[in-house]
Amino acid sequence: MTNAISIGERTDAAEISEWLRSIGDVEFVLSAKSGFEFATHALAVSAVHSIIARGQKVTFRTTFDAASAIERGDTILASMFGVALLARGQMVDGRAARAQHGEQLFQHMWDKILHNGGRLGSGIRTYVFCRDPDMPLPEAFRGGVGARRFPLRQRFAHVLAEERRSILGSPSASTDHQSAEDLTTFLYEAAKNAHEHGFEDKNGRLVRGIRGIVSEKLVLNQVSEVSRLSSALQEYVKRTKAATLLAYSVIDNGVGIHSTLPPILNKPESPIDTLNRAFMDGQTRKARGMEIDAGLGLGKLRDACIRTKSHLAVKSGDLLADRDCSVFVDSTLPFLSKRIDVDLRGSTGTCVTLITPDLVAAKVNKQLGMV
Repeated sequence: MTNAISIGERTDAAEISEWLRSIGDVEFVLSAKSGFEFATHALAVSAVHSIIARGQKVTFRTTFDAASAIERGDTILASMFGVALLARGQMVDGRAARAQHGEQLFQHMWDKILHNGGRLGSGIRTYVFCRDPDMPLPEAFRGGVGARRFPLRQRFAHVLAEERRSILGSPSASTDHQSAEDLTTFLYEAAKNAHEHGFEDKNGRLVRGIRGIVSEKLVLNQVSEVSRLSSALQEYVKRTKAATLLAYSVIDNGVGIHSTLPPILNKPESPIDTLNRAFMDGQTRKARGMEIDAGLGLGKLRDACIRTKSHLAVKSGDLLADRDCSVFVDSTLPFLSKRIDVDLRGSTGTCVTLITPDLVAAKVNKQLGMV
């Protein structure tokens, strides 16, 4: 049995979760308008890898000329989801799976990505690509160092600054210095965590696939734009008076943060308790003594979210949790709360997403008396 999944113009998290309920082969149907709601693209990438990891065959077909669309870079194929689909799925033309044609399309797209140092996109969404096992770091991050050596923070910050300028639309549009530092900390620690842990399955075998960083922008110029957000994000927008939201997601194909943290001896934990423990200082999956700052990475990420008063969403395997850091964060209570509105059973991989207002847009609106 083949499940046909048509991807609409603004596919949301609930619709993506339904993909994971599919039994049997899956065929994605893509149109020229196919896309995703704000801050859900990472979930879609993770869902594709999860379905393939379960042994289900994934194919796709388009209602447009795929080769021309890739050349123009203006459809869902020119996205991280599209590249993941091209890399692991088979293209269908009529009733036949055209594996060779799909591979040619992927190689053409991948050549474009390599030419840009591992990057793709502009405007409201940009991508930085990694591919396991052969390109765990893109050239943009490596800066001449080894393919597997994680970059220094300075090199990483330079690439992220270029990504921010791309989605904000102007070289002069940027966050203040401290916010930029906190954003760099968040993405650096999340990407380093993915680089170290996000490419193996539960049996320690290498996982093939596309992963990386997705940067997005949403201009809230209509009430309808706000109403399409999750209830938690609607409250966040109301509280922060955001005119424009920015989202930064780090995606990997591992088993999830909470599934790799060693258990506490004689102390049973629920998955959400283990995930919260991972964000506490001193918790590490590395052998003690390996690194002087082992166990501090996710704590630094947590602190960056608190300082920027951002909204944090964490997908760890089949667990989805979030935290609104625009309200007081009581350090004596669990940091993350489990979301029960989206069912991700059967999902693997990790997506860590920071959502924050565009401070430049907020300052302009304040000067104009709009807030």
